[in-house]
Amino acid sequence: MLLRLFEHISSSVVRYQRIFFVIMFVAFVVLLLVESQHNFRFSPTYLAKKQSRKSATFAPFGSGGQTTDRPVNVSGVFHTGSSIQREHHKGGHFIIDPLQSKTEPEVRGRPQIHEDKTEVEIAKHWQPSADQMKALSEHHIRQSLDFEAEDILVFMHIPKTSGKTFNKHLVIDMEVPEEIRCRCKTLDKPHGCKCLNSDGYIWLFSRLTTAWPCGVHPSWSDLSLDCLNHAMSRKEGRNRKRKFTIVTILRSPYTRYISEWHNIQEHGQWKPFQNLRCYPLTRENFCYEDNWVGVTLDQFLDCPNNPGNNRQVRMLADLHMANCSQILEWLDMPEIKDEVQDISKRYQYIINNPLLRSAIHNLKHLTFFGLEEHQRESEYLFTRTFGYTFKSHFRQAKTFSEQVVISRRQRERILDLNRLDLVFYRYARELFFKRLHENVKRKHLFLADNVDFTTEATLA
Repeated sequence: MLLRLFEHISSSVVRYQRIFFVIMFVAFVVLLLVESQHNFRFSPTYLAKKQSRKSATFAPFGSGGQTTDRPVNVSGVFHTGSSIQREHHKGGHFIIDPLQSKTEPEVRGRPQIHEDKTEVEIAKHWQPSADQMKALSEHHIRQSLDFEAEDILVFMHIPKTSGKTFNKHLVIDMEVPEEIRCRCKTLDKPHGCKCLNSDGYIWLFSRLTTAWPCGVHPSWSDLSLDCLNHAMSRKEGRNRKRKFTIVTILRSPYTRYISEWHNIQEHGQWKPFQNLRCYPLTRENFCYEDNWVGVTLDQFLDCPNNPGNNRQVRMLADLHMANCSQILEWLDMPEIKDEVQDISKRYQYIINNPLLRSAIHNLKHLTFFGLEEHQRESEYLFTRTFGYTFKSHFRQAKTFSEQVVISRRQRERILDLNRLDLVFYRYARELFFKRLHENVKRKHLFLADNVDFTTEATLA
């Protein structure tokens, strides 16, 4: 009896075992397909392509003119890309494609850029060629930084672009050899860290490591003067050959401007040197006397000499290529809409602006720049460019600009006051995702939090 029972149980197990294995196999295949789809949706390639479909219609910078071929006046070697040689660029145009905006009188959350219908019509006629699109990334070259030799990484901090967070990543999280790792006493004040190589020489120029020897938030023009090299010589106590590599972070002009207004509203004033070198901010030509705590957005918008207007173009352009009156005229963008009624002439006027042309020329020659709105992609591009990984991943933080409520009129005024920055950022975003796309191999490369996408196995 027991023997028959045992034989019956054995035959049943064998029979159902096959069914069990079939079910497990099907479940395993389904899980693989789901995981593959999930990883693909979070891959940099997919994100880059998705962003490209939303990006501006655009052709590379140029429009028939030439940029200034001005040598850099430093005794060290000033690297901003693969070469210190300046280039001349041929024709081309920029187009801002319209992003649909909400029609409600007030908008909450991260705003979208609004363009009028006439700009849609112009965008239809100005389409980039394949050769022009290819030219976007021709200057993106991977660069090895030897901090034990002559290389110095220079972080140009544009206000309200998450620069403090990026600076902290550089001094705390960047994986460098133990002997040159940054030593920090505080992360809340300038000069709170020391980043020295084995010979005691500084390898990182930033707010946390060197403070502001070239002025608070120094611009491209400030850094490309003798100041950068002389400041390093003073701090190190000797002259030596140096190779400076500038990096920066950019941000959507709309949200950056809102954040700068909020910062002034809380702290009351701009710090010294945050202005045009030829046009310092004084009581005679500015909008407040002692401080500006509690300033409303309308008051901020009405300030005629507001250094927050077109700040990213202002900081990336070479301000030494013209005299002060010319620069102020080039920055006076709000009048363009009234003076130039013909939409095509207005766009031609904007894209031919010398400051915009200079800023784009310099950006194109930067070895690396990141975007505040795309933290993880910026981290990945930095790693692929310089070869340095980070202990903790870059995170997307919520900002004040996502919560502020403003009227449609105020929003459109912000766009008018920052039209140079809008065109500039369109170019920057297109260039960023072009570089990202070129550096991504879709297979086995994911941006999920639990994946170390900087290992050789992942990049294969």
